[in-house]
Amino acid sequence: DGEKSVVGKDKQRCVLSLKIQVLPVPSKSFEGQRTLTILLSQCAHLPKADLLGSCDAYCVAEFAGTKHTSQTIKNSLTAHWMETFEVSLSSPEAVTGMSLDVFD
Repeated sequence: DGEKSVVGKDKQRCVLSLKIQVLPVPSKSFEGQRTLTILLSQCAHLPKADLLGSCDAYCVAEFAGTKHTSQTIKNSLTAHWMETFEVSLSSPEAVTGMSLDVFD
């Protein structure tokens, strides 16, 4: 698709890890709201972004109209967030693309 991977200080591709879980509903139909739980785990092999050769990383995740900004992990090339956020979905049509951006 023409996009380049971000390469960290250690010459490895930057890797963002997350876990997504859809909580079950009582019936098999999609009636009522469902809750999607997203665990923002970590980002490894970050590029150096400041004069000291490290990174102060934070992540902004957007999904189904919900925006979550993580804590900032200072002076590290591997950010361990282990943060959970929830998104309420009223219908399958509410599910659209997810955007994950890591910043310094």
